[in-house]
Amino acid sequence: MGTPGLSRIRPPLSPGDVLSPTGREVTPPLGLPPGSVRALLVVILSLTFWYLVYRGLLVPDYLAQTVFLAVAFYFGARTSDEKAPSEKKTRAPLGLPRGFVRGFVSLGFLGLYAYLWFARPADIPPVLAAIFELLIGYVAGVVLSAVVRSSSRRTSSGALAAFGHARALLCLVGVVFLSFAAVTDQSGLVPPLYITALQFLVSFYFGSRSVR
Repeated sequence: MGTPGLSRIRPPLSPGDVLSPTGREVTPPLGLPPGSVRALLVVILSLTFWYLVYRGLLVPDYLAQTVFLAVAFYFGARTSDEKAPSEKKTRAPLGLPRGFVRGFVSLGFLGLYAYLWFARPADIPPVLAAIFELLIGYVAGVVLSAVVRSSSRRTSSGALAAFGHARALLCLVGVVFLSFAAVTDQSGLVPPLYITALQFLVSFYFGSRSVR
């Protein structure tokens, strides 16, 4: 007869296990480290897109839309995952160094855009330009926020809070204005430069929020 209560003690989590919202241990899909399937999806889609654009081949609309959504959602999902306490003890996607996949994807898109800009500017597809703007804003947010955080020892908490308030307020005001223009059918009054700046600002905000 076993000692009462011992059967209720859970074994320690293995590196690949995570806890579901109910507190139960859940093995990640295919037994890979958490986030690996998402990483594989975004890498496969990105490589396919890079190949087609580099060779000057037609990129189907469905692929272009899927690539954009995959990149946007992957970067946002990885930002949220790294904030979750349960993720701190698990391995990074595919067992690679943390941030490797995002760095690889970012460099691939930025490098392809730079190549086309100098060699074949007329061949830059709209979706690549959109992803370029998104990644530039995201990377800028990561870098600037990392600099601010690294100097936090010499910066007052009030200054850090002001930085956070300013970036949040700018994004909210910009998005509210754009939404108001759309609802009131005044989209024609919104200059393209403003839309580009707002896209940069929003992606910058998500990038800056990824640094803790």
